[in-house]
Amino acid sequence: MNRAGEPAPLLPLLLPLLLPLLLLLGRAEAIGMLFVPTAIDQAFTGTALEAVAGSAAHCALLCVRQGDCAAIQTGDESCLLLSQVPTADQLTAAPGISILRGDTLLTGTAAPSAATDTTPAATTAPPTTTAAPQCPSSDWTAVGSACYIVATPGDTEAYWQTDSDYCTNTFGTSASLPTFETEEQFTYLRNTISGLVWLNIRYVDGAFQMLGGSTSTLWQQKWYINEPDSIDNGFVYFDGYVDALFAVPIDVTPMPRTVIVCMT
Repeated sequence: MNRAGEPAPLLPLLLPLLLPLLLLLGRAEAIGMLFVPTAIDQAFTGTALEAVAGSAAHCALLCVRQGDCAAIQTGDESCLLLSQVPTADQLTAAPGISILRGDTLLTGTAAPSAATDTTPAATTAPPTTTAAPQCPSSDWTAVGSACYIVATPGDTEAYWQTDSDYCTNTFGTSASLPTFETEEQFTYLRNTISGLVWLNIRYVDGAFQMLGGSTSTLWQQKWYINEPDSIDNGFVYFDGYVDALFAVPIDVTPMPRTVIVCMT
């Protein structure tokens, strides 16, 4: 569990790694990569591309130059280049070891992860198409069957209920805090949000549930490691620093945030 009033787990310890790793590429499609922590005090149990000696910055530079490198594992002046971002079942406890995912800048394209299936889909039937929704105005962004808008509130922190009321009071009773039913919609949140935002998911009748009547369970695959905690019985927010969901108790303090995302 990571309470909404706190940064992602142990991120302050890794700030020296986050700040300098904007590494230039000599390619037209991107300007570099930003390395973001995805696992702390854990190590990859699979086979690495290469083991190298040196600092985290040196390791990141090698990863950028090697086209099939998606992440790095750092610790004690040595590191591993990884071809994938490890999933939870590929990690083991290892104090002092961290995994950082490489995200391409400008293009908004994240390095491929182990959970991403790149196998071409079988062409057994023509794909079905979903009509684009009628969004309230051009300020909204249509993604799949939903419309999203990013609003800037007058304060810098808020309870879940405060931001939920903001959406309905500002944009009408059909508006709510955001959810996602597809990978396309989750990718929109990943590419749009760099901080914290409340989601329309909360603890109801003994379990966390997506509100609004949706039957999608995709969100349940996006929890951060070891989330939710047994004491969490309140609300859920999206953390754009690590692209994952966190839960908090019902008596949580106001969450620091700079934007509110609403959905219709």
